[in-house]
Amino acid sequence: MVRVVWAPNASRQYEMILSTITREAGESVGQKWRRKFNRAIGILKRFPEVGSPVEDVALDGYREQFVGPYRIIYRYFGSVCQIAIMVRAERDLNSHFPKVEPN
Repeated sequence: MVRVVWAPNASRQYEMILSTITREAGESVGQKWRRKFNRAIGILKRFPEVGSPVEDVALDGYREQFVGPYRIIYRYFGSVCQIAIMVRAERDLNSHFPKVEPN
């Protein structure tokens, strides 16, 4: 089993997503989504390579796990799975990652 760590931005994004869901749909729906996210993160702990490679950013090594309309973008290295960002699926990921110029 690997250790899951959150990038500071990803942790804030997660809390903002849950806060928005709870505010708009109620406490029970917010708790339902928290459980869904926690299940997905539990899967990453056991099977960190389960996600698909992220193809819409020019950075190697990023994978994604979908939970409903949300994307959990992460990197897996050694015994650590780092959640980099958590966003709605339709968001443009390029704004979340630095531009990498080809050599």
